[in-house]
Amino acid sequence: MFITIRSVRLAVAIISIVTISAITGAASTGAGFAFIDSVLGYFSVSARAETGLPERTTAPEPPAPTGVGTMFCSTDGPVTIADAGPSMPYPSVVTVTGLTGAVSSINVHLNQIQHTFMTDLDILLVSPTGQKFVLLSDAGSNVGLISPKDLIFSDSGIVLPSSGLLLPGTYLPRDVESGDAFAAPAPFGPYARPETVGTATLNGTFGSFDPNGNWSLYIVDDEDGDHGSMLSWCLEIGTGPAASPTATPTVAPTATPTPTPSCPVNVIADGGFETGGLPNSFWDPETSTNYGTPLCSILCGTAGGLAPPRTGLYWAWFGGVSAPETATIGQTVTIPAGAADLTRTVDSLLAASASAKPTP
Repeated sequence: MFITIRSVRLAVAIISIVTISAITGAASTGAGFAFIDSVLGYFSVSARAETGLPERTTAPEPPAPTGVGTMFCSTDGPVTIADAGPSMPYPSVVTVTGLTGAVSSINVHLNQIQHTFMTDLDILLVSPTGQKFVLLSDAGSNVGLISPKDLIFSDSGIVLPSSGLLLPGTYLPRDVESGDAFAAPAPFGPYARPETVGTATLNGTFGSFDPNGNWSLYIVDDEDGDHGSMLSWCLEIGTGPAASPTATPTVAPTATPTPTPSCPVNVIADGGFETGGLPNSFWDPETSTNYGTPLCSILCGTAGGLAPPRTGLYWAWFGGVSAPETATIGQTVTIPAGAADLTRTVDSLLAASASAKPTP
């Protein structure tokens, strides 16, 4: 794999072309693959690879959009759901940053969750401001999650079926048995509970509160004999005006000097590949001789959990089949004069002959 960063200095600015290319497969020294999970800020390229040769199971397809808001995903997974006890990690955390206003709508995505006896599951969601909501408890079909599924919990979903295999889709939160407790460090109850035990909803519980901070998901298996796992989970949050803004005293303005542009400045659009769709509207060129684009979501497969995206749901996957592949993603950006330092970071490469080269 090789990575190139090219820059051209002009009188008042730097126009830079960030090109990330890879050649993998039989044409390289040892068939291999590599991942670009994000391109950040002042040109930081993060690449990772594993040993072995996982296969992409499908052509890249994004998850069905819900249109609620901004997506934030866990980075501490996969989650192991132990038999008759708390999961690991417990809790799994999603950090929300950069949103203004209060929560107006919220969906919860459970990615590739599976369990050998679904009704053993109890799941609690806790917000940064301390709201506690039972997302799922003793609900669904016993065999519903025998194979991994992508589930979305939303106030606009449908009721979970009580028998048969569960299909990927959007469902209502569900709690059919009161009295479930969550071991520490989960907070003590009482909890907001949805039907059938209660009447609470996601938007009713978390709406009007500040969404920024750490959200915690506590998963417990409450009976002996079964276990499961989950690849990751995400929050999709929409915001609106805060319900009760706090008045702040008027302070006389203080003169401040005009800031001088400096690095780091995030000039890469959609550096994590999370918001531009497939194909991605922010990256051009975007080519792959095998798949049309190197970008894909977790629906491409994750090599049995060995090669998921490090963050979010999307990443650039170079290779993954025995046939040679030539793939490129690129973006042209403008950096203000005086902020000409470009950096690139490569975590690891698989093929011994691969290299990472910044081209001046």
